[in-house]
Amino acid sequence: MTTTTEIMRVLAWSLLHFLWQGAAIASVAAALMFVFRKPATRYLVGIGALALMLVSFGVTFAYISGASVAAADVSAAGAPAAASLSTPGAIASPVMHGGEQAAASSDGGFLWIARGWLAGVFVFALRIAFGLLVIEFLRRRNLVALPDALVERFQALQRKLGIRREVRYAECHSLSVPAAIGVFRPLVLLPMRALTGLSPEQLDAVIAHELGHIKRFDVAVNFFQVIAESLFFFHPAVWWLNRRIRADREDCCDDMAIATCGGTVGYARALATMEGWRWPPRVVRQPRGLRVCSASALMTRADALPVW
Repeated sequence: MTTTTEIMRVLAWSLLHFLWQGAAIASVAAALMFVFRKPATRYLVGIGALALMLVSFGVTFAYISGASVAAADVSAAGAPAAASLSTPGAIASPVMHGGEQAAASSDGGFLWIARGWLAGVFVFALRIAFGLLVIEFLRRRNLVALPDALVERFQALQRKLGIRREVRYAECHSLSVPAAIGVFRPLVLLPMRALTGLSPEQLDAVIAHELGHIKRFDVAVNFFQVIAESLFFFHPAVWWLNRRIRADREDCCDDMAIATCGGTVGYARALATMEGWRWPPRVVRQPRGLRVCSASALMTRADALPVW
């Protein structure tokens, strides 16, 4: 058996084991999220569960690979002794050759799992590459500088939130709702409608929400989620967990925006207004606290951009 075939066999078994491992980890995470209702706590539980999924898959792969190598060493050590005790080669060789052919045929029918997984990962890797290209396109084109007075107001919000990193602000004609992109060079993008259709207080609250993502390094965490989705695209528990994480993340930034700017009713109206800018519009779910609407429904950056 070739080395490549052995790796594919180990990979296939690891993927099969992850079916129950991922379901078990997601079940425990769901139970913890049911007990702890605070979005920040649920968010940490979700991220921890997702990281544990990656670790469990890596440990399973390493364990099966080590066991396979040990079995191969034992088989290689026992082969000469078996050959010396067997009947003449003309009789033993066909039997051994037939066993090898049967094993190879069995592996050929089993390794399609690993091959299908590799094909799926390739497709999702293209999705990540497309997202990065979209972000680069947004960085380089269709950006309009904001007035200095407006930038200074946003920078005052930064200081209020304790953000010391340099954050840039620009108007973008390619988006329908505000978005924060970039890990090392964060950029807050605003559509023209946000600048003209919201009151100053509402705009400040929306900017505080986006700055909340930057302060919490949600861009990097979202990239981690996208990697996990690409590796475990076949498991429904991973997709459910990522949706839960993103919803709790938006709730956390909602709370941060309200705590920074106040005006819960005005903020809720701003979110409802921005939701109306979509086409087609989507139903806005009720948030915590006021129960009117939530920024978690404004998921353009998670839906359209695989990475922020």
